[in-house]
Amino acid sequence: MTRIQSHGLAIGLALTTALVVGACDRTEEDRGVTIADTAAGVVDTAPATTARSVAALLTDENILALLDTTYDAMLEADQLAMDRTDNEQVRQFASRAVTQNAASRRAVIATVQRLGVAPVLPDMDPVEGHADAMALMRQRAGSMFDEVYVDQAAETRKELIEEIDEALGVETRPDAVKELLRQLKAQLEADVKSLEALKT
Repeated sequence: MTRIQSHGLAIGLALTTALVVGACDRTEEDRGVTIADTAAGVVDTAPATTARSVAALLTDENILALLDTTYDAMLEADQLAMDRTDNEQVRQFASRAVTQNAASRRAVIATVQRLGVAPVLPDMDPVEGHADAMALMRQRAGSMFDEVYVDQAAETRKELIEEIDEALGVETRPDAVKELLRQLKAQLEADVKSLEALKT
């Protein structure tokens, strides 16, 4: 009888030890942990793998900073195209784009002021490769310039549309930001169509 009890105790201790060790071996991914990302303003109680993707979403401050920076880069390229191209259609597009992009940038700044937020760029570089593209365009002339400019302008706008689509997917985004994003997206999509037509 004593042997059975001590054997039962041994089994009980072994099971308890296994459970404790198993619990200690669990990673943050296995447990529901609270992830706080103060830079992105995200606090989440989902598993860590889910929390990381949630934390990657851009805040209002991030998306507004990204828009401002990208529109500034597009303006620089469009102004260069106005000065350098020999193609009348490319010049017309660039001239229209300068006017539109300047107005879009003013709308971004007005939204920042209305919301009273301080724009903060996300960790990623929204205009990665822009300086290299500008340097390449400055080295080209004629149809070679046009080709580089049109490709760069279309790619920049497509990437910005993707960022806007992701930002619009955030339900808690303020209506003022959503409305701005929708307007900018419509204009960018029209620009991409125009640029694609210039390639043919």
